[in-house]
Amino acid sequence: MLGSKPSNSRRILLPIMILIMGGAVAIWASRQETQKLDEIRELVTDLCQDSARGLDLTSRLPTADGLINRGLNSALEAVCRGLDQDAQLLEVIVASGDGPDFSDGAATHHALVSIGGVDRLGLRIACAEDRILIIGYWRPIGAAGG
Repeated sequence: MLGSKPSNSRRILLPIMILIMGGAVAIWASRQETQKLDEIRELVTDLCQDSARGLDLTSRLPTADGLINRGLNSALEAVCRGLDQDAQLLEVIVASGDGPDFSDGAATHHALVSIGGVDRLGLRIACAEDRILIIGYWRPIGAAGG
C-alpha cells in the first residue's frame, strides 16, 4: 500500500541496527589502538634491552633523521646502562597523543621509559599504517642516568 506507515518492528529495528554497527566499529577501533600501543611498547622495550647489552643501535633506530638517531642512541646508552642485570626494573608506558610538553601534534603517541620507578626518557612517536618512527625524545625533569 502506498503511503503506509512503517511497521513498529522497523522503527525499533533500525535504531538497534545502527547502535550495533556503531558499537562494532568502536570495538574494532579500540582493538586497533591497543595493538598499536603494544607494538610501540615492544619496540621501545627491545631497544632498551639491546642498548643495555651494549649493542650499537644507530643503524636500527627507526628515526626520521640522523641527528635524532645519534642523540637517541647516546640517550638510550646512558639511561639503560646496567639494565641487563636488572631487566625487571624497566617499564615502558605508552599513550596516545603527543608528549605532555609538546603541542605541535606531530606525534601520534609517546612512550616514557621508566627504570626502577623513575622516569628516565620520553620518546615522541609517529605511526603510519605500517611504520613506527621516533621523531624526537626528551629527558623528563629530574631524570637520572646520564
